[in-house]
Amino acid sequence: MPSIGAALFLAIALRVLVPSASDFPSFALASFRCSRTAGKLYPFAVTPSKDDFSLYKHACSLGPNNSIACNNLAVAFIGHGEYSLARSVLVPVLQRDPNFALANANMGPASYHLGDFPAAEQYLRLAISLNSASPRQYLDLGMICYRTGRLPEAVQLLRRAITIDPAGERYHVALGTALMRQNDYREACDEFRADLRLHPNLPAAKTLLSLCEQGLTTGLLEIFFYFFRFNC
Repeated sequence: MPSIGAALFLAIALRVLVPSASDFPSFALASFRCSRTAGKLYPFAVTPSKDDFSLYKHACSLGPNNSIACNNLAVAFIGHGEYSLARSVLVPVLQRDPNFALANANMGPASYHLGDFPAAEQYLRLAISLNSASPRQYLDLGMICYRTGRLPEAVQLLRRAITIDPAGERYHVALGTALMRQNDYREACDEFRADLRLHPNLPAAKTLLSLCEQGLTTGLLEIFFYFFRFNC
């Protein structure tokens, strides 16, 4: 789950950079399926097995007013791609406790995947105001800003996520992708290299670094020819 945001960044970036490629959606899905770090970012989030999922459903049914138990169930639904069900579980939780930071943070990606960007942003901004120490919600909010064309704010939010968790898997990839959209290839390449140093087996970082280096080379050649033309 913690790589949902970055995996979507990757999918968007590859579509923008190489729009003719047909296998990028499956590549992004593969990146998402490789996520293994949920427990590091969400105290109550795990990648649920079938037994775990049944346990969460049972716990929430026995204690429908237990916000933590029902939040766990919502996280499990999100992990299974059941975003409507996740939101239906989180709505009563937030009605009882609108300042429950984890529920707001989880309502963000659930709303995002249902196409409700304004609601997702509202929940994530509230989650940040309630708990400014969690890197994931900065990543998710940065993704929304990226998708809605607010690149400077996206970069700022992603830098904040990395400041909190410098070793977050695919965090540097997400920032590098946003920087590439701003044509800042040099710094973008540095971010991809940083992720590869931390996580050497990330195919996403390797692919984007290759594209970034091509863009950097092209940009340098354009500068060279510009000066060559006007100085000769």
